[in-house]
Amino acid sequence: MKKSIKNGLMAIAVLATASSQAATWKAGNTDLTFKGYIKLDWVHVEGAGSNAALSKQITTPSQISEDSTGGRNGFQILQSRFGFGTSTPTEMGVAKSYIEMDYYLSPGGTETISNSSNPRLRHAFFNVGEWTFGQTWSTFMFLPGFNEQLDFGGYAGTNFVRQSMIRYSKKMGTWKVEAALENAETTSGTGTDSTVDNPSTTTNEATTIATDSDSFPDIIARVSNSGDYGSFAVSAMLRKHNSDEVGKDDTGLALTAGAKINYSGKSNIRMSVSQGNLGRYGSFTAFKDAVIVNDSKVEATKAFQFHAGIQQYLSHKLRFNVDYGMGKMDTFTSLGIENVNMIHVNLIRQAMKNFQYGVEWSKTNVERFGSLKTDAKAKEVSSNRYMFSAQYSF
Repeated sequence: MKKSIKNGLMAIAVLATASSQAATWKAGNTDLTFKGYIKLDWVHVEGAGSNAALSKQITTPSQISEDSTGGRNGFQILQSRFGFGTSTPTEMGVAKSYIEMDYYLSPGGTETISNSSNPRLRHAFFNVGEWTFGQTWSTFMFLPGFNEQLDFGGYAGTNFVRQSMIRYSKKMGTWKVEAALENAETTSGTGTDSTVDNPSTTTNEATTIATDSDSFPDIIARVSNSGDYGSFAVSAMLRKHNSDEVGKDDTGLALTAGAKINYSGKSNIRMSVSQGNLGRYGSFTAFKDAVIVNDSKVEATKAFQFHAGIQQYLSHKLRFNVDYGMGKMDTFTSLGIENVNMIHVNLIRQAMKNFQYGVEWSKTNVERFGSLKTDAKAKEVSSNRYMFSAQYSF
């Protein structure tokens, strides 16, 4: 009993004194870690979409329409997060687990008194040998290709999905090969000459539905390489989309490639390009996975997107990031997004190893299809976002 109490007090002491790196302690033959960060944002949003409360939290293309309050601003800590991990040697190799939560997109208290926010699950997975089971970043993503942004949303031109999966990974020197079965979900809209009335899930896009009727997981394969130069990856994805409304299905194929190239110390260039049935993976909610055509068939959509950015270190404590991303939907989707593009510019100071602060400006432009294919397109609308952020990591 005394030994248990002593071990518990030692664990608490480690957690209390950890600062610049994750707190670690041992329980039997298992290593445990606790890490995360607290991030305060001040946000001012103006222009299209500023009437949507979600636009204050993160930039979401589907929320950017002609509505405008003239501006929305305030403080928030929603990106703050914490994670708990384990690592245990086994006869199958090292078994690792990790669970992480933040506070985005979840109900809570009002700003009147409590400003409460409920934790939201981000990651929950474990690795045994070369296998991964659980929820984490999709295999179709290339995380090193993401530029550093203070706005956690707004990744036009890139793929962004967390979901449940089974993934196999094999390291071969500097190369890595991965194959995964991932959770399937189809978001569908109305295509050419269709009147099928799907329930709307947003106020800005008519006839849109997310369905759980998909019977086939998304199949994804990725090959990547990393070294002193940086890293790159190429991924392919096969998907099947079902619709209860018309009793039909269709398959879609998508490809993506990304790279991070280091230069001049820690400075780097990051880029990615994607083509095909990107759907919900692409440009942060901008695209639909499928459309219903002529009330009789399901058609997998096709889209193209591109992203490029630079991270330049001015000194060991000061850096700036500039990035541009764009996405274009090739398949007509009634009132859906046809074009989206974003630019982010920020300046960040690393005051000490685990504390940084910075400012950022970003601009988002969205252009939508008309209600019918023969209708004129909706005019392009724009949103501006200004941020100050301070972050302490532990």
